[in-house]
Amino acid sequence: MHYGQAGEQRKLQLQNLEAYENSNFYKENIKNLHDQFIDRKKFVVGKKFLLFNSKLKFMPCTLSRWFGPFLVTHVYPYDVVE
Repeated sequence: MHYGQAGEQRKLQLQNLEAYENSNFYKENIKNLHDQFIDRKKFVVGKKFLLFNSKLKFMPCTLSRWFGPFLVTHVYPYDVVE
């Protein structure tokens, strides 16, 4: 392989690496921005809630994805409920 061809190939590899790093940086920033707008729910003992089944999210009926109501009996750390 000639030095000119090797140089061009190496330049293309570096450009691909830079594009990959930029896309990862973009994805991380978008995820952080999205996470800022997610509402955190506070669970209180005695409250009722509905459970969302994500496996059925492609069903045309919106009410079939929700199960419940369930009653909160105990709240553990990190918002784990029983």
